[in-house]
Amino acid sequence: MATPLTTGSAANDAAQYTTAEIQPSPNALILAFVSSVRRPLTSVTLNTPALSSPGLTWEVVDTVATSDNERRLTCLRARGPAPAKAPVVISFADQIQDLCAWSLVEYADVDATGVSGSGAIGFSKQLTGTGTRLDGTFAPADPTRDHTIAAILLRTPTGTQAPPVTPGAGFTEIHEQTPSQPAGKALALQTQDAAPGVTAVGWTWTGSQDAAALVVGIKAPRTGNPVTGNPSIDFARQYEPILHLHPSESFVPVNAKRYVEAAALWAAKVPFDDKNGWGTTPLVKSGQLSAITTEPGDFLGKPDHILADTTNERFLEVGGWKNSAEASEPDVSATSTNLYVDRQEILRRFGTDLADSKFWYHVELFDTARLKALAGTSTSGLDLTQTLSNFANPILLCYYFFYPAHEQSVGDDGCPNVEAKEFATHAGDWHCCAVLLDGEGPPSPDTYAPLFFGITGSRPTPDTKGVFRPHAFDPEGRIALKVEPWRKGSATTPVQPDVVDGHPQFYVARGSHSMYATPGDHEVSPYEDSKAPAGCGRYDSPSAVPPATPETPGTPAQTDSFTENGWVILLVKMRAGFVLGPIGALVGLVAGIIEGWPKAFPPFGAEGAPPTTPPGVDPPNPDAAPTAAGQGITVRPKDLAIPGVSENLFDWVSDQGVSSPAGRNYDFVVDRAAQVWWPSDDGTKGFRGRWGQRVTSDPVPHRAGVKFPEFWKMMLTALEQGFGEGTLSRP
Repeated sequence: MATPLTTGSAANDAAQYTTAEIQPSPNALILAFVSSVRRPLTSVTLNTPALSSPGLTWEVVDTVATSDNERRLTCLRARGPAPAKAPVVISFADQIQDLCAWSLVEYADVDATGVSGSGAIGFSKQLTGTGTRLDGTFAPADPTRDHTIAAILLRTPTGTQAPPVTPGAGFTEIHEQTPSQPAGKALALQTQDAAPGVTAVGWTWTGSQDAAALVVGIKAPRTGNPVTGNPSIDFARQYEPILHLHPSESFVPVNAKRYVEAAALWAAKVPFDDKNGWGTTPLVKSGQLSAITTEPGDFLGKPDHILADTTNERFLEVGGWKNSAEASEPDVSATSTNLYVDRQEILRRFGTDLADSKFWYHVELFDTARLKALAGTSTSGLDLTQTLSNFANPILLCYYFFYPAHEQSVGDDGCPNVEAKEFATHAGDWHCCAVLLDGEGPPSPDTYAPLFFGITGSRPTPDTKGVFRPHAFDPEGRIALKVEPWRKGSATTPVQPDVVDGHPQFYVARGSHSMYATPGDHEVSPYEDSKAPAGCGRYDSPSAVPPATPETPGTPAQTDSFTENGWVILLVKMRAGFVLGPIGALVGLVAGIIEGWPKAFPPFGAEGAPPTTPPGVDPPNPDAAPTAAGQGITVRPKDLAIPGVSENLFDWVSDQGVSSPAGRNYDFVVDRAAQVWWPSDDGTKGFRGRWGQRVTSDPVPHRAGVKFPEFWKMMLTALEQGFGEGTLSRP
């Protein structure tokens, strides 16, 4: 139960109040409930209080106001290793309050993860009502172990004394304050808590009153994560994520080493999207690759197998290709087109001989020294070393998810052609959930707390001012890593991610595998401007337009000339429109696009006439994540109970020392020195090719397999962007 620290109130007008001296226990969760009243004859919105005390950083858990907005109740939390014996200062940012009351308590035996006690907060809930009682229900994360604390604020009529408040069944009162002014305003603040097993809260009093309340769940210490002494494993198990997949999803995360062992290895020469540079046979046939020197097969680490330079590329292929009629092309031949990947064959393989590779992630822990060394090598134009200087001892935990294929089309509403359907669909799809932590001493989940998290996927749309949330693309502009504060909300972002026993929950979009902290559809802006598709996917981008063909005297002008036809029409129409002002410019632009685009940007790599819809920039389809937890497959830490989810639950099988019947060994902890399928830190060794086959007529590329991104760099780059733009607060 809660240990009271102090309570008090003040009836004088002030913008700052000071509590009695308190001595919090080291690493205990400290909660403060603060209520205040607006001054008479004013209509300002009451500020949320800010607290300060030595050795503690206070963060808001939740806040609620009465129906007339005259009174506000706020819960704040703090936790620190060595809080000083001192009073707590309550400030309202120079806004004068008429009354103020407070109640401070602590809980010693709680979940120790998170910043300033964030890991110990299981939930918060607001309640409001009018009458002589207020009731509500709640759902603790662990009903058998979690405690609950609640606070209520009564709006007492002017000139009257607040009535006593009686706690409901299962709750015990902690504090009660009833400050008032002679012939003036008054309020009541009462706090109470309950032992595990209680799921309903209530209060009663005499006389009808407006009431506002907060109910907060206090999480018990985490269980089920035995300490191994290996930081990579201990952190991996502590923050192992929960993935909610869409019910129509075809692919799930699989073991990347199993993919290597099943794949064929091909060599490609520039131009890489020309099958003539691949040959008709792979370097190593399907099923004959070995990822470790001591295991049977042709070792992937041979110099010729990992060759990567400006003229040579290697790619892994599972499942083969198909043509524009979606007929299977398992090989490369003189008559094959090799335009698209054959996802049906990939799906078949991972439902049969590769089915045992499912529900696997790989994990990598970057310690402080390695992070700083890598940051010093960055040539992105941003000072990533300066980014890390915002932290004492930063470490980065990365979970890598490999999906056998990626599905992302454009123009669902008006583009039935195969080019739109297959526009950004490819074999091989790498994603990452990254957690940046900071702490003191040797890295341990008990002494390091998460500060920021990053999740990959499509870039979300900008806000109404055209500003994107912090993100960074991979070098090919195909996947973005989006960064947010860990469990610390703001005026523009909610508290996220949601956690179950400290494990973050993410909702995975169908096909694209973009991860989101919230369910439902998400509008996206997935492509950099220079790589946006047009003409129902028939045009990758302006950079993919065939070069103009010089005219030969005596021959007709080329109809696909970049300068002589399409652009001329486009520019002439736009210029004519500008004469008529902004509206005319828009009309001219549309007319220019409709008439000139097919000539400026002819189709490539596919047969057929241009689409009947006007060929402008294709609208991206929204990312469709599941609308609720449990709607589709849920992948979870072993045996973890997920509230509201009882079906289609699958445990992560990632582990160390896993052996197959064929005698091959698997380890979920990344070791770049021993595991050749990961590129080395300096980018000169390891496999640096594509996870998924190359396809023809794909110069951007959009449909080729991906290269493994430097997720650490994307994380730090997005952080620096957020710090620089002010969309993220420096710690």
